[in-house]
Amino acid sequence: MPPQPLVRSLLLCLLLVAIALLGCGGSGSGDSGGSGDGGDPDPSSPLGINVSSADYWSSQLMFVDAFKQSGDWVTQNEKWVDDGANPWDSGVIDQIPQDADGYPLSLPAVGIPGTEGPQVVATALFRSIDGQHPTGTFICLYDGSGSLEFELDASVISAAPGRIEVDVTGNGDGVLVRIVQSQPGDHVRNIRFIMPGFEATYASEPFHPQFLEWMKEFKVLRFMDLQKTIGSPNQAWAERTTTTHHTQTRAEGVAVEYLVDLANALQADAWFCVPHLADDDWVTQLATLVRDRLDPGLRVYVEYSNEIWNDSFPQGSYVEQKGLDLGLSGSPFEARLRYQAQRSLEIFGIFESVFGGASRLVRVLASQAANTWVSTTILDWNDAHRQADALAIAPYFGGYLGDPATQDSVAGWTVEQLLDACETEITGRIDTRMTDQAAVAVGLGVDLIAYEGGQHLVGYAGAENNDDLNALFDAANSHPRMRTLYALYHDQWRARGGRMFVPYTSIEKDSKWGRWGFAQYQDQDPTTAPKYLALMEFIASNPKWW
Repeated sequence: MPPQPLVRSLLLCLLLVAIALLGCGGSGSGDSGGSGDGGDPDPSSPLGINVSSADYWSSQLMFVDAFKQSGDWVTQNEKWVDDGANPWDSGVIDQIPQDADGYPLSLPAVGIPGTEGPQVVATALFRSIDGQHPTGTFICLYDGSGSLEFELDASVISAAPGRIEVDVTGNGDGVLVRIVQSQPGDHVRNIRFIMPGFEATYASEPFHPQFLEWMKEFKVLRFMDLQKTIGSPNQAWAERTTTTHHTQTRAEGVAVEYLVDLANALQADAWFCVPHLADDDWVTQLATLVRDRLDPGLRVYVEYSNEIWNDSFPQGSYVEQKGLDLGLSGSPFEARLRYQAQRSLEIFGIFESVFGGASRLVRVLASQAANTWVSTTILDWNDAHRQADALAIAPYFGGYLGDPATQDSVAGWTVEQLLDACETEITGRIDTRMTDQAAVAVGLGVDLIAYEGGQHLVGYAGAENNDDLNALFDAANSHPRMRTLYALYHDQWRARGGRMFVPYTSIEKDSKWGRWGFAQYQDQDPTTAPKYLALMEFIASNPKWW
């Protein structure tokens, strides 16, 4: 892709003056009124956070009603035996009719061909998180007429119609909930599985106080993962997840109402990623709901999808084809970026119309940290920079260390050698990328922010299966020196003119697919989470500087 050396040179010439202006409170925003300064109500916090996804295997337990993080329904044989003789999923859930919230309207009275015996439906909670979840007496509430069973680390203490007391242990297998009887015409529905101590408050205070405690210092919440933005099927508003759906782990993501309520509870600005397939009505309905429900003192970040430049994600190919179909460029990748800019401006316009202007909006155009040509291509198309507030990048460090070509040599390093390599990259290549992207942002009159960032120690293209490499990456992420690397990293960001930084991500268990979380478990001792400690120290020592 063309490097545009003349533009880059001119922008770099502006950088020193511009950084001085940034440090003195220059707005750096586009022409249409949005300040683009991050807008958080707490001027002491320069950091936001990406909020990890809600799934039945998530170690981040957002809700005190644990059923909101249950998995999809599966069908099982009526007599379930955990010995491999009966399948976990007999694969016939599509043959069982469901109501609008996803609850089975009835259960088959006889076996479905190809299965053994009558079918029941089941769902799982707390799976694959090593028993790191609340234990004790849970209260299961439900509407309708029928019977529920509990398996794995759960057993019934007492049962009455509509209310069951369940003992949950932390043995590590999780909980299996099964609907074994359901009366047609009054089917089992509205299941709640309430953690100990929250029966009286779960409806009015849905979020777990321990989760809120971890999150309270971050004043921007990016909902990319909670919205399940990558490959999102959301197109028509009627298909979205609502608060009454049987689970919030659907492919359509968590209900927008809960996302707004979370922002209100934490008094943090809300960052929404509009799904790539979403039509104009979807965008209008989102903007309207957020306008009416979000605390008026909070601001709204608006971004089209997530990492459209990234070929790893399906939204990229969709946007590319849209750009080619519209004849935006003969180059497929350039057509992709131009359509990203074009659709972003359409989305911004809808939000501005609903909100009556851009004063509460931060209109985000996201780019590839390693490539300023991507940034200028997006910002220049249709003068998009004049209708945007921020250029957002994700200046991760350490990603190259997961290269399959070098996995064996890197796997032989000590932890100190690995951390040395990270430090060299932070002060070298990553520093250069921050500097170059700041020049682009300054030259085109927008702020430089980070939509994601942090360490990126993960193998790929087969290297994720290298046990020695995984052990090294695990050790590095829990090493006390990771705390000092994060401090250096964020100091570099500030020095180069960056503004609001939104690390990736909150609470998530480490795996071969990445060590993204600032903590692994919600009940983890914060003093054992060096990345989290580094973020808290940066917030405490760096009041918002713009």
